[in-house]
Amino acid sequence: MPLSVLKSFIRQVLFWYAFFQINRLVFLIYHLPEISKLPFFSILASFLFGARLDLSTVGYIIALPFLLLLIQSLMNHRVIAYISKGYTLLMVLVFSIITAVEQGLYDEWKTKMNYKALTYLEHPSEVVKTASWGITILTLVLVGIQFMLGYYLYQKFVFQKTLESKRNYLFSALFGLVMPFIIFLGIRGDMGPVPINQSICYYSKTNILNDAAVNSGWNLIHSIVHNYKYLDNNPYKLMPPKEAEAIVDSIYAIPKDTTVSVLTTTRPNLVFILLEGWSADLVKALGGYDSLTPNFDKLTKDGLLFTNMFSCGDRSEQGMASILSGFPAQPNTSILKQINKFEHLPCIKNDLAKLNYHSLYIFGGQLEYGNIKAYLTFNSFDKIIDFNDFGSTIPKGGLGYHDEYVFKKFLEEQNRMPTPFFTSIFTLSTHAPYDYPMKNIFPWGGREKDYINSAFYADRCLGNYFEEARKQPWWANTLFVIVADHSHNSPRDWDFKTPPYKHIPFMLYGNVLKPEYKGKKVSRVSSQVDIPATILAQFGMEHKEYKWSKNLFNPIAPEFAYYPFPEGFAWVQRDTAMENRIDWIVYDYLGKRRTHWSQPESKNNDIYERKGKAYLQVLFQRYLDY
Repeated sequence: MPLSVLKSFIRQVLFWYAFFQINRLVFLIYHLPEISKLPFFSILASFLFGARLDLSTVGYIIALPFLLLLIQSLMNHRVIAYISKGYTLLMVLVFSIITAVEQGLYDEWKTKMNYKALTYLEHPSEVVKTASWGITILTLVLVGIQFMLGYYLYQKFVFQKTLESKRNYLFSALFGLVMPFIIFLGIRGDMGPVPINQSICYYSKTNILNDAAVNSGWNLIHSIVHNYKYLDNNPYKLMPPKEAEAIVDSIYAIPKDTTVSVLTTTRPNLVFILLEGWSADLVKALGGYDSLTPNFDKLTKDGLLFTNMFSCGDRSEQGMASILSGFPAQPNTSILKQINKFEHLPCIKNDLAKLNYHSLYIFGGQLEYGNIKAYLTFNSFDKIIDFNDFGSTIPKGGLGYHDEYVFKKFLEEQNRMPTPFFTSIFTLSTHAPYDYPMKNIFPWGGREKDYINSAFYADRCLGNYFEEARKQPWWANTLFVIVADHSHNSPRDWDFKTPPYKHIPFMLYGNVLKPEYKGKKVSRVSSQVDIPATILAQFGMEHKEYKWSKNLFNPIAPEFAYYPFPEGFAWVQRDTAMENRIDWIVYDYLGKRRTHWSQPESKNNDIYERKGKAYLQVLFQRYLDY
């Protein structure tokens, strides 16, 4: 029977999909006391929203059975079916253990099984001592129940049918050619630009339901892959830990927590405009090219422009962690990609929620990118809008909807929101492939010609938005924070590791700025991580949770910026003893040497290197500890 091999494959896929639903049901039943008061259909939705990640996991698991099934279809040898059975039952046992063990773990940590939990297995006796007899017995019972159910389903509906497979060489050939592509598509999620991740499962403001939707095995493997080098080891141990801690404490030491108030009110609406990949080279007012962003330059005449702001990371999710949570970027890793870590971060949205601010975040692309959606959902933004929430008739590009349509929807949503509100828009058009709906204006720019033209388009959309926003009733009491998520190469072709490359625009704008600050420039050396403390101080709120964030309006706060790259870090600092000069060094961790510097003979270079080493070491340890 030619289709027998295909039917056998489909049965194995359905078996694994059904088994994952059993795992999810175990999670929900175990935590029934926590979810019993939630709407039934909201609980049921965890099965729907978890489906794609389940299928991705099936794709990984089914790869070996597919090969065995293909061989069996050519050889018709029963022993191959038994090999596949042994592999499958082993995986059933592994998933049963993961699902059962994480129930007790979730009670304690409110997080699913992850790499950090595995590190405790180095001391199994301590783990046993920690768990009560009741939990231990219940865990073993859950393992047994899930394994026996899996064994029964596989034996009855898959294995016996597999033994009946017949040979058909032509069909087997087609099966072997087509099926790998389908498996790959299942693993990746779809053919879109963003591979599948946990964000696809996040749908509820009740985080336990999001965790129920996330496939436990997929989550664990993803966590291990992202952390296998650093399971329990900080690779940046450059000095004794106490010494590093002391240096970082001294860096952030401030004699007095004070601030200069630049606003006419402490309760304005707050609007974050997050510019995708904007370099300071795009802005004339920051020493950039003329005429690329005329609307931004026009805004600077009434705004408060920071002229020495540096991006902390080089990826969007790193920018979000810096801007919204005040957490610096790390080399080679990203905290937003790991749910069990980013849940420890503060978020400016949650501080404003205490003051009854309503929140919105909008993006024209897929927020699954960099796991940003999971981060936003975890922090309970009242409304999150992305690629999936726009009408099908609206023009879009390869990555999502063009800025003009996103700004239009942003304004519509703002007009429907009660005040006070905290709204954020993340632009898209300055991201490759730069398929903005506009003919190129500038014929120059070399390989960055499309980038600078996309910036002109994005700037035009920004200008149109402000024209319309000025007509709205909420305009008079609104503070706008305009900042890039990270920088980008420009026709000036700065070295990626040097500060000129990392230089980005950052401006406060709005009617709520005091008249004496409108049109002014602030030259303080600053980083994206300083934004939360700076904004919350203007609102008269505490910001002690943001340990890496400095209030830029505290006149006695230190002036410095740190940013990492895969092989090391850079340190930027104002030298007040030398005519307020801004100095910087770039340190290569792998080569154990400084590779770039602003002042080769400066005695401060050794000091900056030591500060940067201590900062990186302590920061990465904080990251590991989460």
